[in-house]
Amino acid sequence: MKNAIYVSVSQQMVLRKQMEAIAQNIANVNTPAYKSERVLFEEYLISAGDGTTITYANHTGVKRDFTAGRLEHTGNKFDVAFGGEGYFVIETDNGNMYTRQGHFQLDNERNIVTSSGNKVLGEDGKAIELEAAATNLTIGPDGTISSDAGPVGRFMAVTFENQANLFKQGGGLYVADEIPIELEPEETQLHQGMLESSNVDPILEMTRMIDVLRSYQSTQKLQQTDHDLQRRAIQDLTALN
Repeated sequence: MKNAIYVSVSQQMVLRKQMEAIAQNIANVNTPAYKSERVLFEEYLISAGDGTTITYANHTGVKRDFTAGRLEHTGNKFDVAFGGEGYFVIETDNGNMYTRQGHFQLDNERNIVTSSGNKVLGEDGKAIELEAAATNLTIGPDGTISSDAGPVGRFMAVTFENQANLFKQGGGLYVADEIPIELEPEETQLHQGMLESSNVDPILEMTRMIDVLRSYQSTQKLQQTDHDLQRRAIQDLTALN
């Protein structure tokens, strides 16, 4: 009987992790460039001591769906979206990080920065600083930033051999467990005045949420059934005495 309780508790822990991931996906359905997540589990086997094996679930990590979201027009000249593969390189206090969330702006020193104030790096590995006289800015498909006076810089665009080696840090930023590969100008596809939307499918997430709730209710029913069996067994033993 104890084994039934342990198995049901193990399943509830799995379902709780799944619900947390679903809730996070739904909360970020309108977050630019957000990538939906799925919880990963593995089967964990334990001998019951009577020749049988009990199966538990063990949480092993999170799998992120790096499928690109659709592009949405914003009209903001500092909003930039990748039309294909690629990440912007962002300078932070903890080293360079990477993002596809191209909602940028100018700081007081006229550096192009993220909404959190982190500097966006150019192809020379330095922050992109615009002269005060630089007006009528345009951003070409290859990431080149131009003004009436001509080119003023170019976004550094990188990619990764295996995106599974990217780890989320919050604010749309990732750190990499591998060396990034810099994209050549002809490999870069940027769109000015647009942002990449979240790739979360809210209808699919709501369907998954319902499935998880039903599974959770089933495990609760299993626990209640096991509890009732134990209570009856105790009552029967008491009656015999």
